[in-house]
Amino acid sequence: MKDMATRGPEPKVSDDRLLEVIDNDDRPFSTVAYVANRVELSNTRVRQRMAAMVEKGYIRSEKVAGDIKIYWSDSSASFR
Repeated sequence: MKDMATRGPEPKVSDDRLLEVIDNDDRPFSTVAYVANRVELSNTRVRQRMAAMVEKGYIRSEKVAGDIKIYWSDSSASFR
């Protein structure tokens, strides 16, 4: 696996793939750490991508404690 601290081209991970990982979490929500552990992106990059997905209305989020956020999707989310 590529060292995420190393500079280089960003791996290609689609919003659909991120949504798939969120939806496949056994919990009714997901976290940045959970998603980052399943795709080839750093926590920072996943946090940025998920924030953009929230802004676009693809997923929802809520701060639950301190800086901790949870994310979930509505089953009607679509990027097409």
